[in-house]
Amino acid sequence: MAVLALVIGTFVLIAAKPEAAHADDRRVVDMTRISGLLGSDEDLQRAIDEAGSTPTRIILCWSDTMLSRTIVIPEGADIELVNHVSERLGTQSRLVRSDGFTGTLISVRPNAKLTMTLVRNEAGEGDLVVHSRGQWVPSENSTIQVRGTLVLDGAVVSGARELNGIFCAAVTVTGPGSRLEMNSGAISDNERSHLDPSVTQAGAGNVAVLKGGTFVLNGGSISHGAGGSAGSFSVGEAGGVGVYEGGHFIMNGGTISDNVGWGGGIAAYNWVGGADIARWVADGNADERSRANRALIEINGGTISNNRSGYGGGGLQLFGNVEAVMTGGVIEGNHAGNGGGVNAMDLYTWGDDYRRETPAEGVRSGLSTDEYSRYQPGGFRMTGGAIRGNWAQHTGGGVNAVSNRVVLEGGEISGNEAVRQGGGLYVATKTYTAHLYDSAVYDNAAEYAGGGLWTCPTGKLTTYVTRGTMITANRAADRGDDIGHINLRGIGAYPMSLADRVLGGAPVTYYWDSSGRRYDPADPGDPVILRGGENDLIEERGLHSVVSDEGVALGKESARLRIFGNTANLGGGIGTNGGVVFGEPDVTQLRVDKTWLYEGGDDPVPDEAVPADSIEAEVSITLRGHEYRVERMVLSRAEGWTRVIENLPVRDADGEELNVSVREVGEGGAAGVVAVPDPQHPGVLKMVNRVKPAIPAIDVTATKAWVGGETLGPRPTVWLRLYRALEGGRPEPVPGAAVEELADGVASVTWAGIERVDASGRPYAFSAREVDAEGGDFVPAGYEKSEDGLTVTNTYVPPTAPPTPPEPPEPPAPSTPPANPPKQPDQPRPERSGPADPAPRGTKVSAPATGEDPGLLTGTVLCLMASLATMRFAGRARR
Repeated sequence: MAVLALVIGTFVLIAAKPEAAHADDRRVVDMTRISGLLGSDEDLQRAIDEAGSTPTRIILCWSDTMLSRTIVIPEGADIELVNHVSERLGTQSRLVRSDGFTGTLISVRPNAKLTMTLVRNEAGEGDLVVHSRGQWVPSENSTIQVRGTLVLDGAVVSGARELNGIFCAAVTVTGPGSRLEMNSGAISDNERSHLDPSVTQAGAGNVAVLKGGTFVLNGGSISHGAGGSAGSFSVGEAGGVGVYEGGHFIMNGGTISDNVGWGGGIAAYNWVGGADIARWVADGNADERSRANRALIEINGGTISNNRSGYGGGGLQLFGNVEAVMTGGVIEGNHAGNGGGVNAMDLYTWGDDYRRETPAEGVRSGLSTDEYSRYQPGGFRMTGGAIRGNWAQHTGGGVNAVSNRVVLEGGEISGNEAVRQGGGLYVATKTYTAHLYDSAVYDNAAEYAGGGLWTCPTGKLTTYVTRGTMITANRAADRGDDIGHINLRGIGAYPMSLADRVLGGAPVTYYWDSSGRRYDPADPGDPVILRGGENDLIEERGLHSVVSDEGVALGKESARLRIFGNTANLGGGIGTNGGVVFGEPDVTQLRVDKTWLYEGGDDPVPDEAVPADSIEAEVSITLRGHEYRVERMVLSRAEGWTRVIENLPVRDADGEELNVSVREVGEGGAAGVVAVPDPQHPGVLKMVNRVKPAIPAIDVTATKAWVGGETLGPRPTVWLRLYRALEGGRPEPVPGAAVEELADGVASVTWAGIERVDASGRPYAFSAREVDAEGGDFVPAGYEKSEDGLTVTNTYVPPTAPPTPPEPPEPPAPSTPPANPPKQPDQPRPERSGPADPAPRGTKVSAPATGEDPGLLTGTVLCLMASLATMRFAGRARR
């Protein structure tokens, strides 16, 4: 923070200049150098005028500058006023009304800008005040009139008394383009005249904004203002902020507190006569004129607290061609006759008693309620913030609706109290209907009837599923913990329509809960179903709603608007002589189809083969990553394994498509098959159960036959193996069928419990094969086999006899050798002669089948071979 050191006589004055408030190149004028320690209004005005259009910072004199004239910020000027900061003399600069002067103290002309900036010393001390001294010099005129721009950064405007005149306040912002921007500081302790409430009307104690003007409250406080006599006859009087025809108030922060008036904290008042509206319509410019004339309020932050209204709207009063939108902030601890927090009125009709309405501007206009609401809405829309801890002597502790443009769709309405009806919300007469969206109404209490909601004889209630409500867990002393009705003076009741699902999609069941026979969970009686039909009434009775714990949790998580902890004699949460509509009529449904298929394929299971008559399933809704189990249902054979989940909300709380899942419940509650979306059919979930076929079992017998070889002794041991094959398929061993041994004398084998068909019901053809003990192919020695279906035959094969050798030739008679035979050349020694080589090893030789002794034959052959060898040797010797 830059510091300017100014030497005046023997005093050193130090003025701190905020670096971020304005450009560094502002021209600086120190009034102490011009006027001395005590300021002069004439010198101040001259300094302002001399600044022209040059941005100029004027450091006011120490202590008070007495004003006996209006200080004018002329068109085109850009002036910043800051307080004087002195180490010796203090940090206070004030502009103060002089005795005898009752005019406006400061006037900011069109296209002019005045910024009032508080400068603090190192200890945090500093004061910049515009004080009207109303206790001594009452004035009916504004302290500051703004037709250009006024910015308050820490300055205080206070002390006005006896303000009078229509649309007048301590600070009045009026005219196209006019603007008050308040970042810090205070507008406080300013009051309107209290003498004649029939004269002092349509003004405000602290701030008034109208005719194209805008007030933006970012910080600071609007407090201890008083409008008129604070009674019901001081029409249009606001203690804190008055917003009138064509005015616009935006609250982003700061506080509005401890004000009192016909409307306490804020009053938006713009009464247009029914005849005028009819003329607009006849001229064809009703929409344009009503919009140009409308008073608008936006509440985005800040706190409106501890204000009082003598009529309605302790925190916020809305009357006529006005609209307010609340997206944030808090309205709390305010008091009023009706609408402790908020009172919204469109003037179509006036309520008289429980049975009658008095015609007002809307009726006189000749327009329908819908047409009229376009031009004079008296509207209040809440999408966020909190209305809590407010009090009403009669109706509507939180919000009192005498308008068809009250829309509640977000935020919190809690801890409010109405002595009579509607602790959180009250709808005044049968002409009016409030619309609520995404709401949960719980933990409210009524001293007599309708803990959650009470309807009078002319009250109408409709709940839808999409963006609807959950009314549960409320309390009433006499009847209707959740919903109650009283038939006052025999008037009767209107039909009621209640959805069968609460916000979020969980089912709800209603039971009677009446005086003398309260709801008993051990004996609840039959469910009560009300769908708006001619006889769907709860006359002189009450209802108790039952929602599962998971359904309640889902409802609260889905709720953008929560109405809880409110109290009243009738209708702890909500009371209505008119209509209350929750949600939108759109609904959707979801079909669940259960299919039974055999394992290993897509073949359906015949109905008679399905292994159950019914299956229980659990329906869940997932929101923001959490799964809520909201209901159970049964799919059954009798209903074709199909169920429709009806009346589901179209969207979830985040505007997304509802995420519904269905899961089969197994034994002991175990999770089973999960349904999945059918890609071919939107809105259908498919649940497929795979069934192991209940295949019929049979006994299969194979037969063993022997042919021939009966005289050979015991038959060889063999083994059989069972095979199966589908039509046109290759045979395969039957799983689980053992290789069976057939010893000598055993002619058959039976396999028990063999599946006759496959999973699709196709029959098997069975066959048997002869194998060894390990299942390999096998033929017993000396036999051939044939396998024909389930019969295996072994046929004996006799061995083949060897051929008979030829008879040897008769040898010639021996001759006499010569006496001297010629010498013969040496002959090679003959090799050893013997029988032929035996058959190679491994060659199977069949045994002879003649029945002769094999040993005799062998001996004969050997003798013959020996004779031949002797004859050869004898011949050589003779030679």
